[in-house]
Amino acid sequence: MRLTGELISEARTLEGDRTITLVISEDKDLTELHNKKVTLDIDKYKGHRSLNANAYLWVLCTEIAKVLGSDKDTIYLRQLFKYGVFQDVIIKREAIEAFSKVVKYLQILDEYDTSDVVTARCYFGSSGYDTKEMSVLIDGTVQDAKEIGIDTWSQEEIDNLIKNWGGANEKN
Repeated sequence: MRLTGELISEARTLEGDRTITLVISEDKDLTELHNKKVTLDIDKYKGHRSLNANAYLWVLCTEIAKVLGSDKDTIYLRQLFKYGVFQDVIIKREAIEAFSKVVKYLQILDEYDTSDVVTARCYFGSSGYDTKEMSVLIDGTVQDAKEIGIDTWSQEEIDNLIKNWGGANEKN
């Protein structure tokens, strides 16, 4: 069972144990867990962008592709390269083919003739982006679209879209 909520307080009992209070909005029956040992993982909530944000990104990529005589997938990848989230890794040359099947987008940065390793940049698809990451990607794509004469949403509409990505619980 996965729950999302807000940590309200923490305290110590007389025995030195810690207690926490969580407020959750889900209406789940937790009675079977009362006085039972449970596992609890707590992380800072990362809201995901709404489908509207994703749809708007693809609309922009499609419009840019029309103007540039390209396709939306190529433009999407270009936007990820310009504004997206990535991680640089060092990979053995013999493992490049296998690794490229696991990672969505892989770009070789440095290839050394005398070495059996390469430096690669691994890009993550926007479906896993949080609000801040998606905001950077959308803002950059909007600016690129404007530069080639494509009409975009007003700044107010874009700000509202960004504001609504994470939902009420996100505090970015």
